[in-house]
Amino acid sequence: MSKKTIVLNSILNYETNFKGYLLRVYDNKEEFKKDIISSLNEGEKFLTDVISYYKNDLISRNNTNSTIEQRKCLNDLILTLEGYQCYLNKYNI
Repeated sequence: MSKKTIVLNSILNYETNFKGYLLRVYDNKEEFKKDIISSLNEGEKFLTDVISYYKNDLISRNNTNSTIEQRKCLNDLILTLEGYQCYLNKYNI
């Protein structure tokens, strides 16, 4: 499984399991998946933006009645995204 696929699946799983905002603006999952892959191919700016988005979401989740499971999944997603970003930086991809 490629690293981009892991990132895509991590985002998709979080958005699906917790009815995330990013997925709600799409008519279907396939369109969402295509846009995520396309954005990942465009470069690091998208990755930086999506990491910031989810970090802000984590802060707001900590201040709401979200479940511990949701916050843990969100934290895991952020770690996955940051790991992928480190990989890209290390190999200048």
